[in-house]
Amino acid sequence: MKNQGTLFLHYPCFDGIVSAALAAHVLMHAQGWRIRTIEPVDYSVAKSWLARKLPEKSAVVDFLYHPDAEFWADHHETSFLNRDDRSAYTVGQADGFTRLYDPTAVSCAGLIFSKYTYVLAADVFRDMAAWADKIDGARYATVEEAVLGSGAATDINLSLAFGDRRYCKFLVRSLENSTLEELSRSSEVLRRAERAKEEISRGLQRVARSLRVVGGDIAVMDVAQSKGIVINRYSPYLYARDARYSVSLVRSHAGAKITAMRNPWLDFESVDLGTLFRRFGGGGHQRVASVLVSPGRGAAALLEEVVSAISLADSGQNNQERPTHDRKVQFL
Repeated sequence: MKNQGTLFLHYPCFDGIVSAALAAHVLMHAQGWRIRTIEPVDYSVAKSWLARKLPEKSAVVDFLYHPDAEFWADHHETSFLNRDDRSAYTVGQADGFTRLYDPTAVSCAGLIFSKYTYVLAADVFRDMAAWADKIDGARYATVEEAVLGSGAATDINLSLAFGDRRYCKFLVRSLENSTLEELSRSSEVLRRAERAKEEISRGLQRVARSLRVVGGDIAVMDVAQSKGIVINRYSPYLYARDARYSVSLVRSHAGAKITAMRNPWLDFESVDLGTLFRRFGGGGHQRVASVLVSPGRGAAALLEEVVSAISLADSGQNNQERPTHDRKVQFL
């Protein structure tokens, strides 16, 4: 059918899920689309993304810019893969294309909501966008809330650790017609969230044994995420609460991933992690970034490169000398 479209979203990501639900509503009620296909994507496709021909009438949210997308919304500083696309890009609507981009936006869902508030007037959409801001912006009240959650939205976020493509589609379709609270009570979410909490709790022991603090303020860990163990990216701050940054190398059967983030509970001028990670083949925001470690690339050596780069950039930015010794942290 002429108005049936395909919606690409960043997954597994709470902001991606909510952005997709909001965009689907906007596209249906403001532009007459009907989303027939939902396609989750992640940064493993970055190298082939621009060479990929998107289906006619495609939308992309919370992910890399693609010139074929009739509707695109994102807030990442690393959204553009080449200079030509960045220079040719214009915000707004032209030639039937709608593009929303604001690297200062806390979340993509918040960006879509602010642009289309007149379409997303219901409180349910406002609540979704607010939670996307909180989760994607690491605005948790405490590290304990970030690690183990304390409500409907955080339970849904935790459940993403065990969600395949089918689960992604279930979440997006459900949020088109349900509140976060209603969705969190579904058996699909409940069993995944409970499993996540159990496996995160077991993973905390592994985190504590691995964690070391480099240069006085960078919490570093190299851990394996095996069956029955989930490594939560905020967990270093349970044991190194004064660390300014954390850098985590998490190994699993699917490969290895390095994630860096600034401590969201400390107030300081952060290194732009998203820009820094571009030199390693990754990307993200100023406050959090990651890179997938390709097979054959030394993960441990890359971890040390990332730590050194952050330390050097932070020292120059804040005009401070860092201690050179490492220290282990104690299990709390």
